[in-house]
Amino acid sequence: MATVLVNNDNSMIVTIPERIMQHSKNIHTITIFVPQMYEGYDMSEFAAYIEIVPPNQKYRSIHLDANEVSRKEGFLQFDFEVTSDLTLFSGNISMEMTFVKTDEDTYKTYIRHTTSCSLLVTPIEKWSELIIDDALTDLDQRIALIEQGIKVASNLADKINLTKADNIKLDKETSELYLTANDNPIGDKITINELGDTLAEQTKDGLVPIIL
Repeated sequence: MATVLVNNDNSMIVTIPERIMQHSKNIHTITIFVPQMYEGYDMSEFAAYIEIVPPNQKYRSIHLDANEVSRKEGFLQFDFEVTSDLTLFSGNISMEMTFVKTDEDTYKTYIRHTTSCSLLVTPIEKWSELIIDDALTDLDQRIALIEQGIKVASNLADKINLTKADNIKLDKETSELYLTANDNPIGDKITINELGDTLAEQTKDGLVPIIL
């Protein structure tokens, strides 16, 4: 388990590294400790996000909830699993934290950023390229075919998981609705006005008649 510490000078450092292997999935957990108090603010009142740039350079922002119980007194503890989209390629996973809070009375927004740190995704050896087919027994070949089938099915499942819609969000700044997959936007956005016009065209003044 890799451990990362956010300091009160906003530095973010890896205190306990871990060897994360390429193509590993949901087996590694990164734990982040954040002092609960910062400049007089209680960080448990802030929404916490980890911003990630994996080796394939596809940026992700993930909302994190603090654990109910922290292993470190006076610190908030955040845990998140390293998923297959982060280990698809070898190289560095760069991370930084963002904390956001909006005052309910004044609507004043407070934002805190940290520096970035990184964890290395270690490449795996391509042993299959070193073994000639003649060196495999009939049983080895059958096992290899089964493993290949499992890998193809796994890759297909990962691809579906990365692209299937699992949520719908509203961009308050542009008044646009859009679908997301794993918190990443997919498909075309539609404005609230366009949605209203479509409803008005397809129904009577935007109302749907109900027959009882």
